[in-house]
Amino acid sequence: MHDKIVLTDFCHTIVDYPTCDNFVRYVKREVGINTWSMAFNEGLRIILQKTRLIRLLNYIYRRVMINKVLYLRQLRGIEEDVIKQLGRKYYNEYMKPNLIPEVVQHLKKLHDDGYKIFVISSAYDAYLNHLVYELPIECILCTELVYKDGKFTGKYKDMDCFGKEKYVRARKFFGTDSLKDTDSIGLSDELSDYPMLDMCRK
Repeated sequence: MHDKIVLTDFCHTIVDYPTCDNFVRYVKREVGINTWSMAFNEGLRIILQKTRLIRLLNYIYRRVMINKVLYLRQLRGIEEDVIKQLGRKYYNEYMKPNLIPEVVQHLKKLHDDGYKIFVISSAYDAYLNHLVYELPIECILCTELVYKDGKFTGKYKDMDCFGKEKYVRARKFFGTDSLKDTDSIGLSDELSDYPMLDMCRK
């Protein structure tokens, strides 16, 4: 195991806005179509929000963000190549200009000081994987989109990588439930990331 490790969140930590739902809206604009799946899931999402039932469902299914799921399902059936191409465009057009300069420089300095940078985020792999061209990242653990027969299924692999799931992913990756015996640093703006942050020494 590395002696010097950084575990960092992405949205609101390295970039200054939440990226997932924005990516879905971006893809919908770019493909310029409105399928039955898009209309149904968007309608259901709006109804649940207006009736505030979405809060109840989020409380019941604590490891699933219902609003995010209903957004993502709207892209079901879009070709894998299109999703990945738009992921690259989305990164270049929206994410890259909104990276937080101070954080980027801080991470680069940590890397220069010998730290290995690990990004653990609920952001989607279709665009987040392009971050490696901007930062010296050792590994990205994130929410992975699932494709079948060359088309997006509307689902992600396993669990959404947020909250406690970040800790689960890190524990599995490093093979331990604590990194406090290393020179480890945790970075995040979210209280829900506490299990991941608590793995680190500081």
